[in-house]
Amino acid sequence: MSNSKQKEQPNKKEWYAESLRMTAFLSPSAKVSAQNWWEDIVGELPQNEISQPKTGVKRYDGLFKDDSTEGALLLTIQPARIDWQILPLESGIPEFPRIGLFTNSSMSFQDLMLRWLENSPSLQRLAFGANLWHLAEDYNQLCKRISHYLSFDLDSNSSDFSYQINRPRESNSIKESNLKINRLSKWGVSSVFKVEIPSKTVTQNFVAQASEIALSLNLDINTMGDFPINSGSENYKKVFRELIEAGKEISEKGDIK
Repeated sequence: MSNSKQKEQPNKKEWYAESLRMTAFLSPSAKVSAQNWWEDIVGELPQNEISQPKTGVKRYDGLFKDDSTEGALLLTIQPARIDWQILPLESGIPEFPRIGLFTNSSMSFQDLMLRWLENSPSLQRLAFGANLWHLAEDYNQLCKRISHYLSFDLDSNSSDFSYQINRPRESNSIKESNLKINRLSKWGVSSVFKVEIPSKTVTQNFVAQASEIALSLNLDINTMGDFPINSGSENYKKVFRELIEAGKEISEKGDIK
């Protein structure tokens, strides 16, 4: 193990979630009629509702807030898929957008989605997506952090870092189903800039300075192939829990098989 990995032990609890998503791909036989999903799951009416009859798309949005998570909740219904998302609210502050700490927000999101999966239409596949970031003091610390999560060291003189890989696994949720799970992770470096506007003359150039730098992690954990016929809500819930646990494992242990 390199010295950088021995010295740098990031706090796995300090991953922030910028956004979370569940995508449910519907079976061809699924019937999506007039539903009260939003009211049933959230417990109140949405703030906004948009319907596009020509494309069959409906969108609902509103505010979601609990003890650990705050953001905009979005439900998009399409003919072949359903998307639930929690997105960050606009703050107007030059910092990384967030809905909460990933360890906590993922559980809040899971609770919401399990309620929906309890009475969801028949599904073919499920996916869990997350955009995360881990703040660093400077680029040198960030390189050490990358070396902790990945199987190689990153030189502090490097730039334009991006690493993407899929580590498929057999699912443990539905026994004897041969269901596989894609574990796609994309690692990178992100910065937030603040712009200083000169006050003396309008001819002066704007000055942009990095106010925050972070290790970014984009997750797409999804089932490979179709669910077994007549899987039912209990199996859907088991699989979704497994997808979230896979995402948490990657955020804590890095790129592991």
